[in-house]
Amino acid sequence: MAVAAATDGTSNITTNLPTSLEESAACHGYMLAAEMLPLPRCLYRSDNLARPKYSSITASEFEDLPEVLDRKADYLIGMLKASRQRCIYSGAGISTASGINDYASNAKASAVAPKSAARLTRSFIESLKPTLAHHTLAAIEGLSRCDAASVSTAAAAKHSSARPAAAVPPPVVPPTDCALSVEYWLQQNHDGLAHKAGFPASKINEIHGSWYDKSNPVVKMSGSLRGDLFQQMLQWEEVVDFVFAIGTSFSGMNADRVATSCADRHLRTPSSGQGLAILTIQKTPQDKKAALRIFSKIDPFMAIVARKLNIRPECTVHPYPAPPQVAPKSSTVAP
Repeated sequence: MAVAAATDGTSNITTNLPTSLEESAACHGYMLAAEMLPLPRCLYRSDNLARPKYSSITASEFEDLPEVLDRKADYLIGMLKASRQRCIYSGAGISTASGINDYASNAKASAVAPKSAARLTRSFIESLKPTLAHHTLAAIEGLSRCDAASVSTAAAAKHSSARPAAAVPPPVVPPTDCALSVEYWLQQNHDGLAHKAGFPASKINEIHGSWYDKSNPVVKMSGSLRGDLFQQMLQWEEVVDFVFAIGTSFSGMNADRVATSCADRHLRTPSSGQGLAILTIQKTPQDKKAALRIFSKIDPFMAIVARKLNIRPECTVHPYPAPPQVAPKSSTVAP
């Protein structure tokens, strides 16, 4: 890849700059392409495929420069504030800092993979704690409670020992005086860490199953998604106006559609919302559709976001809420 060299006058560090708007968009997102920010540096180059059966993306890892991450954190906050139906779409990468291996970080010198592979025993699963990213997202969601009454109601719902039924009511536009929140979390992982961070169970869809919920068993690659959760996902696919994809390799899962549909709408009609933001340390097949593309370890970047929002994420580990006593609905839809 051809790059231009520029020198930072204060530190004499050579920085690689994009040579075209297309290259800039692929590294920073099409909304920041015109700024021609420095390219991310390669932390580790690998010829191994991240997900051999699903994409041709290698396991190479990249990281934006500190000043670029600062700019992208500002832009992400602006996207969150400008949206009304915000969705978190998380993959395995958001949980690697808790000690869980993922599939894509298979390079020998990976900057994010756990140093040793732990067996998924019940005691290990129960010991898992949310990452800083989980806690920060829960704190951002909590910003929506703008008055004492809503704080009281939401806190009671969040910490109730009874988990709401899987089907979530139709999306509702938040009050205009609530500038920032998260309306929906589409969770690919089985680890329950979003719940443990205190994010409201009524806003989480564990679309691929849970280690904690017998009514929502883990879905194998050859299995089928639970019918009610799939229908809920389709409902949100139609209305989300911003998706923040975190730690997902976009390897062609059915759930990817929520993010890609939102991205396609924004590409066709920029006034439809804010589109798609992607935060991973590896490239993905959907990078060209990203309005904002962030290359970083997840926790350090979310720490920047938390600082800029002047929030201190609560690090309490909440119990996973009791599953509802409802019979799961079957589906023949592939994961």
